[in-house]
Amino acid sequence: MDTSQLIELVSNTEFVHILGAGLNSERPANNAVQDLSERGWNPVPIHPRDAGGSIAGYPIRSTIEDGIQTDIVVLFLAPERAREVVKKLLITNPDYSPLVWFQEGAEDEVAENWLNDAGWNFVKRDCIVRFVQRYDLVREPQVIPWFKQVQSCLLYTSPSPRDLSTSRMPSSA
Repeated sequence: MDTSQLIELVSNTEFVHILGAGLNSERPANNAVQDLSERGWNPVPIHPRDAGGSIAGYPIRSTIEDGIQTDIVVLFLAPERAREVVKKLLITNPDYSPLVWFQEGAEDEVAENWLNDAGWNFVKRDCIVRFVQRYDLVREPQVIPWFKQVQSCLLYTSPSPRDLSTSRMPSSA
């Protein structure tokens, strides 16, 4: 996938699943939720231990729910954990391949070989937040009613009505 295709995919993706995004505000994954939401994406933080909490109004999930088609999966994980996530993605998504984004430090050669063998696209040696900043990517935010955030059969998160009154969402010009 070349840079222009990657820009198009990222720009057209509404939900970005961020594995490793928990409650610790000192961690880059936590900051990525805020940074991407400020640019119009709906981040889906995934962290098994911190599930039930929220980051910037986005509920933290314990895992990617079965049956959800993900377009981008960002891995803020140790390489061994990243390998396990890639393995599960490959097994549970035989007909659909999300872009797997290895944040710096999450790269795993075995997982990369599996993705290559399966013909899946992945990114490594780059940060998704720095990528969207570098190319000045911004989406028009898609506001999803608050009640859909808690319905497990529907796609994930959006800011709550209370959060919409804050300045965390970019204004449209």
